[in-house]
Amino acid sequence: MALMVALNVIFITIASYLPFGGIILCLFLPLISSVFALNTKLKFYPIYLICSLGLGMATTFQDFSFTLLYLLPSLIQGLLFAITIKHRIDGTLAYFYSTFVLFIVNLAIIPLLNLIYSVDTINSIIVLLSLNKIDNINYFIYAFIYIYCAICMFFVYIVTKGELKRIGYNLITFTSFSLQFAFMGILFSIINFIFWYFKMFNIAFLFLVMSLLSSIILSIQLIKTKPLLFGILTGVSIIVSWLIYIFILNWNNNLESFLILSSFAICISLIALIYYIYQRIVAKKQKREGN
Repeated sequence: MALMVALNVIFITIASYLPFGGIILCLFLPLISSVFALNTKLKFYPIYLICSLGLGMATTFQDFSFTLLYLLPSLIQGLLFAITIKHRIDGTLAYFYSTFVLFIVNLAIIPLLNLIYSVDTINSIIVLLSLNKIDNINYFIYAFIYIYCAICMFFVYIVTKGELKRIGYNLITFTSFSLQFAFMGILFSIINFIFWYFKMFNIAFLFLVMSLLSSIILSIQLIKTKPLLFGILTGVSIIVSWLIYIFILNWNNNLESFLILSSFAICISLIALIYYIYQRIVAKKQKREGN
């Protein structure tokens, strides 16, 4: 435990002095936590987490935002990856849920940073990126944060999966598709439409992005199952959702029209559910014929 805690502290300390290089170093932080969780009982993990956070904040006391923004999420992500391997869960689910965890942690930390440093963190980033000139930029704040988390987690997932394989642990990816992504695609789309109806566009755009991410993952899984069939159906879904968007745009020409793109998630999710039901019917028929 002491060695893994020390590695976390060393990495986060270096990251605090090398802002851009530190981001690259932080890609390896979940790997450290995964290795620890895979080789010890999970009841010791809270002790490891508290020690890592405590020492990390102590060594970066002048600016412990790196500890909060990078080390804290990595400790949770590492645990999720370890649980995924131990229980043979699809690695893409670990990626999706880790992205959500990272998003929640970032949302929780931003008010704390505002309080500690007496700044408006989000507004500062908007001004820094020259996005303040864009009309209704506040609509996209949560969506941008989620996209940022999804991109970060993609690289973390690639690094963690590759390095764990080197030491004998496989983060498996199932050849079949996961129904969880189908249900999430429909659920997030419905929530998106509800917030759209109540004109809470910042939250609506967040669930638009979440529905599209789940549907993209589901599309990739379906295409791996039957490339030609689901490649064509995915293309048709894209065309249908785009035509619906064009229709809505002609009727209501504003930014909120983009929210209808959740229809793509609904199309892909329904295709997956119909195919799953078809598979079950065929399997039952074959079983009866076999008897």
